Amino acid sequence: MYPRNVAITQDNIFIVSGNLHGEGKVQMMTPTGSFLGEFGSEGQFEYAYGLVVDKNGRIVVTDVHKHRVSIHLPDGRLIHQFGVFGNEDHHFNKPYNVAVNAKNNILVSDKHNQCVKIFDSRGTFIKKVGRDGTKDNNLVFPYGLCVDATDDIIVADSTPYPVKLFDCEGVFREYLIISDDPQQGPRSLCITPEGRLVVSERDKQVVRVYSLS
Repeated sequence: MYPRNVAITQDNIFIVSGNLHGEGKVQMMTPTGSFLGEFGSEGQFEYAYGLVVDKNGRIVVTDVHKHRVSIHLPDGRLIHQFGVFGNEDHHFNKPYNVAVNAKNNILVSDKHNQCVKIFDSRGTFIKKVGRDGTKDNNLVFPYGLCVDATDDIIVADSTPYPVKLFDCEGVFREYLIISDDPQQGPRSLCITPEGRLVVSERDKQVVRVYSLS
């Protein structure tokens, strides 16, 4: 399996999304790497990518090629899924990464719809971020996504301003990273307990850590 994303459950179980031979799956393992089980390998996923554990311990997974988000119990059993291909509010066009905020809302980076969409914990659309027509607020191809301790939204975009900060209501606040290097393509983001921003860059094959203070 080619791993794409990793998250840690409330029970300190490592969960990893990935793909092999056109089929996606999510695997579960101990912190030392012992295999515990997997789900989604029966055709449920085609390209499992984004992965997060919500406030209730549920596992939320994006499927880029099936253009949907699925919600699972900690043992992998499917609870609910939402999304189809398209450009309406409840549609997706390549949903990559996923995050949850303090309200347990689900945030999804919808790459080819050029926005981040926010849903409630059952998948009902609330609002979208990054499509209000202004340069600063607009997103081009959003990939990485995370929220900080105050529920501000951090997005990795494929523009000369590759990492942007929006407030919890989705209003642009500032550029966190600005670059004129076309190969600086951030793909995944996370915030450490100390408040540092960790950014993975696929093309540069590096991980960078930034202080936000």
